[in-house]
Amino acid sequence: MSRWSALHVYLHGGPAQVDHLLREHIVPTTTDLLARKEISSWFFVRYWAGGPHLRWRLADAAPATLQRVRQALVAAARQLPPPEAELTPADWYRRFGDAEPDGDTGWQAHGTVLERPYEPEIERYGGPEAIGPAENLFAASSRVAATLLNAAPARRRSTTVDLLFAFLAAADLAGVSAAAFLRGYANGWALVAESADADLGSALRLAEQDFHLDPTAYRDRRRRIAELVTERRGAPTSVNFWADATATYAARLRELSSRGKLGAPLATILASQLHMLHNRLGLGIAVECHLAWLAANAYLDASPEPDVHTDGPAAADRVYHERSKFVPVLWPTQHPHALDPAGDQPRPVGDVPLPEPTPGALASTSLAEALLARRSRYDFHAADLDSAELSRLLYYAAGERGTPPRRAYPSAGALASTRLMVLPRHVAGVPSALYEYLPHEHSLARVAPDPGVARLAGIAPQFSSGDPDSIDVATVALWIFVVMDRERLRRRYGVRSYRFAIIETGHLAQNVLLAATAAGISALPVGGFFDDHLDHLLLLDGLNSNGCYAILLGPGPTTPAARVEGLHHN
Repeated sequence: MSRWSALHVYLHGGPAQVDHLLREHIVPTTTDLLARKEISSWFFVRYWAGGPHLRWRLADAAPATLQRVRQALVAAARQLPPPEAELTPADWYRRFGDAEPDGDTGWQAHGTVLERPYEPEIERYGGPEAIGPAENLFAASSRVAATLLNAAPARRRSTTVDLLFAFLAAADLAGVSAAAFLRGYANGWALVAESADADLGSALRLAEQDFHLDPTAYRDRRRRIAELVTERRGAPTSVNFWADATATYAARLRELSSRGKLGAPLATILASQLHMLHNRLGLGIAVECHLAWLAANAYLDASPEPDVHTDGPAAADRVYHERSKFVPVLWPTQHPHALDPAGDQPRPVGDVPLPEPTPGALASTSLAEALLARRSRYDFHAADLDSAELSRLLYYAAGERGTPPRRAYPSAGALASTRLMVLPRHVAGVPSALYEYLPHEHSLARVAPDPGVARLAGIAPQFSSGDPDSIDVATVALWIFVVMDRERLRRRYGVRSYRFAIIETGHLAQNVLLAATAAGISALPVGGFFDDHLDHLLLLDGLNSNGCYAILLGPGPTTPAARVEGLHHN
């Protein structure tokens, strides 16, 4: 039998009403129960299935205690004012992509109190030996959240940022590792049904705005919290209490991992616990992403210079060029490092097989014609491509062929540090979603849902400027993003690796552009995008993998030969 009991109270009056019930009834009641030793621990969770509600969990409560607590909770819920407008299941579930959860108790009216069995998420938190420590941290984050129920909004927000920095410091995450964790945390929300109505693009823009108003302040704050965690552990503050609990928890997870007893990746478990803290603090998904992006920037000392166009010895491009030069006298230290072979690593399997590629118009268009006709075209109109055109474009530009397999573009060290991500929004026969192209099996692997027009319009200034010449992204049939993965390249070539990655990106992008031109498809390459916004859309961390080029494609108005003929008369 579980030591935990669970009471669910359904409240349709919004987050402020939940906070009121916590502040005025649940926290005082729990404090009294703990003092009387009628329970040994507690925690709460805000949840959405069956209608918005609060789940109150009590450890080791006797049946008589639980009955008394439930009756008091029913009475407290009755005293709450009814919601200003009736909340319907259709309106509520629309916020979560219209996906009503399976196995739920059904829709519950405002004020309903149910006693429900506690069902621990054992697998999510690492297995049978990890769930007890997880529940201890649930109790710690509930206690921390309770201390902030009376706090003014500014203090609540400030403390939340400190709690986030403390969590990472206590979990021994810093520098690039911390930034990658936080960006992965924010990116992961794009895959969750609950984020259906969250404006993740705006969350990122606000985080950038907040951070760049005073980057030094956030970096100093992050360092102060790290020092507080490591040097003043045990101080009577909610931040240090939370850091102590997190450090104990992370150490336990690592010990389980060392014995092969941890059933989920450590980073995944920590992300779930961070979300539980934010849940108890009453933060929405967009706010969680905002804080994750804001904090991630504080771990990277790479703020843009005030004037990026200034020339001089310290100009960023000149510094990088000088540092990345190969020099004979330095060659012994610059010589590329040997890498472990990557051939034994499992290769991903696609979800959408592409039609057998045939050359089509590529066979009847000479290289000379394609080169002469290649132009950046802006004449997109609402029309579909088809799956055969997509198949042809991807295979001839980036597919693998031959034994051993080769691709149609050079790659430094044959490391294939670039790849294509594909967003077919108007391609007949291919569901609209974000995919990765898998050259080894000529298929598409689904990565995420279609991000939608609003997110696409926010990734580059020319997509949302309001200028008459701006591009209407809704009319673009197909998006191809060239992504570079730099980790293995960096380990082999060091600082020179970025040069090689950019070169390879250009080779691959030109293949796509020439193949599109030969096939009579309009194509527009875009390199002037907002980097973090594109990476967020592609679910990349921007640290080891990042988007390097966006290519917009759609049906062209003329054949390549006709375009070439037209050039002769211009």
